[in-house]
Amino acid sequence: MERWGSPGSVLNRSARSQDMEVNVSFNQLDCPKFEPSDDHFIKQWAFWTDGVTKTIVAILGIIGNIVAIRVLTRVSMRNSFNLLLVTLALIDSTYLVGAILESLRKRFHVESDLQLVMFPYFLYPLNSIALTASIFMTVAIALERYIAVHYPLDYNRAMNDLGAMQRRLLKYVIPVIFFSVAFNLTKFLESEVAYQNVTNTLTNTTQSKPFLQVTELRTNPIFSAYSNWSRLIVIGIVPFLKLVFFNWNIFKDVRERQLRRINNTAASRFPRDTTVVLYQNNPSKTGSPGSGQSSILMTANQLRAKECVQHNRNPGEPPEEMENTSGSDFDHSEVDGGNSQINLEVIQISSPPKKAKRRNFLKRISKHNERRRRVEDNLAIVFMGFILVFLCCHAPRICLDIHELFTLKHANECRSHGFRGFPAWSLIAIHVSHVLLVLNAATNILIYCSLSSKFREEFKAVFCNGK
Repeated sequence: MERWGSPGSVLNRSARSQDMEVNVSFNQLDCPKFEPSDDHFIKQWAFWTDGVTKTIVAILGIIGNIVAIRVLTRVSMRNSFNLLLVTLALIDSTYLVGAILESLRKRFHVESDLQLVMFPYFLYPLNSIALTASIFMTVAIALERYIAVHYPLDYNRAMNDLGAMQRRLLKYVIPVIFFSVAFNLTKFLESEVAYQNVTNTLTNTTQSKPFLQVTELRTNPIFSAYSNWSRLIVIGIVPFLKLVFFNWNIFKDVRERQLRRINNTAASRFPRDTTVVLYQNNPSKTGSPGSGQSSILMTANQLRAKECVQHNRNPGEPPEEMENTSGSDFDHSEVDGGNSQINLEVIQISSPPKKAKRRNFLKRISKHNERRRRVEDNLAIVFMGFILVFLCCHAPRICLDIHELFTLKHANECRSHGFRGFPAWSLIAIHVSHVLLVLNAATNILIYCSLSSKFREEFKAVFCNGK
C-alpha cells in the first residue's frame, strides 16, 4: 500500500481531481454526448451520402442540364422564360461541378496540388457564388412569371417589342450575377494555402506540400456572426418567403383565369351590333302560358359592359376566347332580385363594313393574346413545380442554419473544453442537406419533362427523330 505522501498517491489524486473537473465541466456545459459507435456511423454516413450519392446525382444532373439546354435553345422553344431556365441550368451545372470536386477531396481523398492551390482563391468562392446565383435566379424567374400572369396586358405589350426578349433576359441575369459575386466577396478571404515539408522515404528527399487552413478572419467571432446571419437572411429566409408569395399568387391568378375562361359570358359570341332579347321567366307571376314571361331588349355592347363589371375587366380589353360554347353564364341576379330565369335570343345582326373589319381585327388580337396567355399560364404551372422542389430541398439547409445560430455560442464553449460542439443528429442532417441541394440543381429536366408536353415533344424531335 502506498503511503499518503508518496509520489504515486499524489499523481493518483491529481488524476482523480482532473477527471472530476472534466466531469463537472461536461455536466455543467451540457455538451452533446458521443459514443464510440457514433463517430463510426457518422463517418460511414458522410461517405455514402455526401460522397457516393451526391457524386452520382451531380453527374446525372450535369447530363440532364446539358440535355435541357439543348432542347430549350431550339427556335420553337425560345422565349424569355426558357432562356432564363437555360441560365439557371448553367449556374446549377457550375454548382454541381464544384460539388463533385469537393466530394472527391473530402470523402474520396482524391485531390491534386493544383486543386488545393485553386481551392481558396477560385473553387470555394465559385461554388458559393453558384449556389447564391441559383437561389437568386430562381427568385428572379418567379418574379418574371408573376409579372407575366398577374399583369398580362403590360407583359404582352412589352413582349411585342422585337428586342424585349433580350432586354428581359439581361434585366434579370446581370443583377443576379452582380449581387451573387458581391455577396460572396468575403469567401476569397476565409481560407488560404499553407505549405509543409514532407519527407519521401523512398527517395529520401524533402518536398513542400500544400494544405488548406482557415484564416484569422474566418475564426473572428464578429465575422462569424455576420457570415451566419447574412447567409440565413439573404439566401435563406428572404428568398424562401418571396418564393412562397410568388408561388401562391401565381397559383391564384392561373386558377382565376381558368375559371373565367370556363364561365365566360354569352356576349363574347355576339357581334357588337347584335340586338339581344332577354326573356324573363318570373315564377311569381301565374296565369296563362306566357303571362309570367317578359322581355328586355339589350344590345351586345350593353351586355358586354355588364359582363366587364361582373368580371372586373377593362371594357377596352378584347374578351378572352370562349372554351365553353353552350349555355349562358350571364349573371341574372340584377334582374327581378335574382328570382328570374333568363334566356337569350338573337333577333338582329347588322354590322357596317368598317365596323366588321374592326371587329375581325380585334378578334384576331383577342385570339393572339389568348394563345399567349395560355402559354404563359402553362409556363407558370411548370415553374410552380420548380419552386415546390426548391422549397423542399432548401428547407433543411435553412433549418440547420437557424439551429447553428442559436447554438453556436454553446458549441464554442464545449469546443474550448475539448468536447463536441454539435449533436450527432445535426452532423447527419448536414450531409442530407448537401445531397438535397445537389438534387435540386439536378432535377430541373425531370420537372420540365413531367409538366410540359411541349418540352417532351421537342425532346423526342431532338433525340428520337434526330431533327
